Amino acid sequence: MERFIKSGSSLNLQWYRDAKNTFKMVLLLLLLNDAVGAETPQIKAVSVKEGKDVALRTGETELKTDDRILWIFGDERKLLAEINEKKQIFETYDTDDKRFGGKLELDTLTGSLVIRNTQSTHSGVYHLKIIKKTAIVYKRFHVNVIGEGKAPQKIKRWEALLPHDIVKTVSSFMFAGLIGLVIITCCFWCTRHS
Repeated sequence: MERFIKSGSSLNLQWYRDAKNTFKMVLLLLLLNDAVGAETPQIKAVSVKEGKDVALRTGETELKTDDRILWIFGDERKLLAEINEKKQIFETYDTDDKRFGGKLELDTLTGSLVIRNTQSTHSGVYHLKIIKKTAIVYKRFHVNVIGEGKAPQKIKRWEALLPHDIVKTVSSFMFAGLIGLVIITCCFWCTRHS
């Protein structure tokens, strides 16, 4: 490509090299933005009648040796369950107010969380974090425990957003703005020096 740009001016060749390097930098920034994980996890609504069991499924068919699974409850981010195959950790925990009291079970094959004999205090957002060798997967479940004679609650999209989601979204927009600024600056520089 460089041989076609040569028109007796080394400035055109320099412009081509600068544009090529800028393009590489923009691609790198885009890849880094994707690797940081600007994607907000989707929330899955799950309704269950009070007194029934509910299973929150990871979507995994089988855990690998290096996989680590964390189940976290609510805005307070209380750790409910943990699987770490490598360290042989398969534990469930209770919250400070003892609302789960032995009602949590882990499927050691898939990492799914089962809540037995649900109560209204089990309603809320459950965060799943699957740490794999190559990626981190985030999922959220909005569990709504329905009492006798009550209709299921519907959640609005904005109610599902938590403060850390908003920060991720804002940082993603800022990152996109930075990339745009780099492109505009390069275009401006190129037009001034051609």
